[in-house]
Amino acid sequence: MVLNQQGQQVFVLDDNPVPEWRSLAKPRPELVTITGPSGAELNGLLVPPVGRIEGQKYPVMTYVYGGPHAQIVRDGWGRLQPFIVFLAQRGIGTFIVDNRGSGNRDRAFTRAIKNRFGDIEVEDQLVAQAWLKEQPWVDGDHVGVFGWSYGGYMSLLLILEEETPFAAAVSVAPVTDWKLYDTHYTERYIGTPQQNGEVYERAEVIRRAKGLERPLLVMHGMADDNVLFEHSLALFETLQGESLPFELMVYPGRAHGIRGRGTQLHVYRMIWRFFSRELCTELNGGCRVPPAAGPAPADEKAATAQADTGSAPQG
Repeated sequence: MVLNQQGQQVFVLDDNPVPEWRSLAKPRPELVTITGPSGAELNGLLVPPVGRIEGQKYPVMTYVYGGPHAQIVRDGWGRLQPFIVFLAQRGIGTFIVDNRGSGNRDRAFTRAIKNRFGDIEVEDQLVAQAWLKEQPWVDGDHVGVFGWSYGGYMSLLLILEEETPFAAAVSVAPVTDWKLYDTHYTERYIGTPQQNGEVYERAEVIRRAKGLERPLLVMHGMADDNVLFEHSLALFETLQGESLPFELMVYPGRAHGIRGRGTQLHVYRMIWRFFSRELCTELNGGCRVPPAAGPAPADEKAATAQADTGSAPQG
């Protein structure tokens, strides 16, 4: 709905009889709380599709970060808002959960991730997915996961789970081996490889990559000076060595944020096209095209605002 400066309702877009106006409606995010496997409460944000029809199932994109001291769930919009709105107007919901290790919680919650990279974050996200699939409008067979940086690492871990709940994954600039990442960050949380070799081994993506069975899109800037391109190269080599199909897109001269000369637009178009192919079916309400209404605020170009990729390490 549209309100004036006094907070009075001017008109409602959601149920407007004019289709062109109705297509401009924004989703109504819902803050949720989920009990995690440790008993700790996990904060989540659920964004249903616009114009949801009772009894209709819809696909969902789970956006994940998961790294220590980062808070992604907020009572407000972040920089990923335009893309979330873009998806919602096309019948795809969005789900976000802050797992243990996230910031702005008590000491026990935040420190739970120490020496447990690739462990408790995955546990919490899987429990959250079980909750998501219980929602009456969610098509549980068509939920995708997208993450950037540490979130890219998480999206790989989640799609490589033996009984993954995800239909497809997008991983941007992912860490694949913590021995290759900045020591000043990594050793703060999991010590050195000499001290905690088993922790590094458990947290590594490469050793799990042979189990890939679902569609995967990996994107990385070749000039990334945060998560070096070497991380993705190691993943590519492993998947190719196992003759496992996957999709990739590399960006020459682009750094960790993959910005400049239209590349953000390209990134989000790639994500949209990948998920529209993998998540939308004739049986669910995803990927509908809203009626044209001129330069809609959530058109493809507006949907490419810089993503909130989380705080350091962004890896």
